[in-house]
Amino acid sequence: MTIHPPGLRTVLSHREADPLSCRLESVAFKQSLLIQGLGGDELEACLGAARSRPDWPVIAARQPIIMGLQGDLHELPDLGNFEPVSGGSVALQSDHPGQARIDPKVTKDDQLLPQPLNLLFAQQWARLGLFPLHAAALRWRDSGLLLLGPQGAGKSSLVMAALAEGGQVISDDWLLVGGHQGGLRAERLREFLMFREGPVWRRFIQPIRSQSPLDTHLTQDRRPVHVIAKDDPRFPAWTPINRVVVLSAAPEPRPQRSVIETCLQSQLIASLVGSAMPILLTRDYPAERDRLLHSYDEIARQLPTARACSGRDLLESPAAVLDRLCRSDS
Repeated sequence: MTIHPPGLRTVLSHREADPLSCRLESVAFKQSLLIQGLGGDELEACLGAARSRPDWPVIAARQPIIMGLQGDLHELPDLGNFEPVSGGSVALQSDHPGQARIDPKVTKDDQLLPQPLNLLFAQQWARLGLFPLHAAALRWRDSGLLLLGPQGAGKSSLVMAALAEGGQVISDDWLLVGGHQGGLRAERLREFLMFREGPVWRRFIQPIRSQSPLDTHLTQDRRPVHVIAKDDPRFPAWTPINRVVVLSAAPEPRPQRSVIETCLQSQLIASLVGSAMPILLTRDYPAERDRLLHSYDEIARQLPTARACSGRDLLESPAAVLDRLCRSDS
C-alpha cells in the first residue's frame, strides 16, 4: 500500500525580508503558486484545522493579496477595476496574476475561505490546467474514487464508510484535480474533515475512532472539525483517480439496496462544472476555460463513471457497497 507524503505545503519565502510572502506547493502535481500579502502562517491557518483562524480584519487592512505563478509577480499588469464578490472583491484577467481584497467583516471563525480568496486560488490553479473541486476522494482496495455530487448527496457517508472499513481518504469536500504523467490525480486542499452528525455518523464514528483517535473540535457555529494528522496513514495526501462516481440524493424512503448505474458523459461534465468554479468557464477567462474543459474531457474519456444513490445497505454492508462502486460493470 503506497502512502504518499503530506500534500499541499506552505513554503515561506524570504521570511525576514518579506514576512508577507509565501509559496504554496502541490506534492501531487509538482506545481506551486506564489503569494504576496499573506504570510505563510496565515496561509496555513486558511487551509489547516487550527482553532486559531486567520485574522481577516488585519489582513483586510493591508494591500490586496496578490497571487501568480513563477516569474509572474515582478511586474504586475494593470488588471482593471476590482469587481465585488461576496466577502470582498477581486481583480482578475485571463492567464495573468490576480488580486483579492477581503471584506473586514468576514467571520474570523469560519472554516471556509472567503470567496475572493477562493476565486483567486481557483483561477491561478486553472492557469496550470488544475482545478479545485468541491468533491471527495478516497482509496478502496487500491482503487482511487472521485466522488461528485451536491451537498447532501452522500459524499461524506461514503468517506466515513471507507474509513470505518479500513480504506483511505484524501478529502471529504475540497480537492485539487488534474492530469499528471498520463493519469489523473486528486490532492486534498485542506487538512481537516467536517462530518455532520446523524445516522451515518453514529454508525461509523466508533469504528473510525477505534483505529486511531481523531483530534476533533467545534467551530463557533458548532460544526465538528476533524484534524488530519500528517503521519496518519488513513489520509494520504493524494491518489490516482481510477473511477468517478456521480452521486445523487436518495429519495425518501431510502432504497434498501444502493443504486449504481451507467452515467452519461453529459451528466459527468455537468457534475464537474457544478463542483468547480463555474465563473472560470465563461468567456471572460478564455485561457482558464480552455484548460479546464480539456481536463474535463480527459476525465470523461479516460475514466469509467457511474451514477449512484446510496441505500440502507451502506450502513449494513459498507464494504460490499464500496466494492460495487469500484467495479466497472456495476
